[in-house]
Amino acid sequence: MGLEPRSMEEIGATLKEIREDKGLSLGEIAKIAGMTEKELAKCEESIKDMQMTDFLRVCKALGIKNPDDIIYETK
Repeated sequence: MGLEPRSMEEIGATLKEIREDKGLSLGEIAKIAGMTEKELAKCEESIKDMQMTDFLRVCKALGIKNPDDIIYETK
């Protein structure tokens, strides 16, 4: 059993799913993460590659304690 990195598409979709499950809007998370709604939407939809600093800020805004859980999946 090992760890496999997820694609940018999977990471963006996972962040979006977590945000929606928590009932939070793009605007709410973008504001906390110091991004615009447009920037966050592009990251969630994988239109724009997410920088690690942006990823970590979004994870923090979503209350994700271990960002590695988003980046890697167990195989």
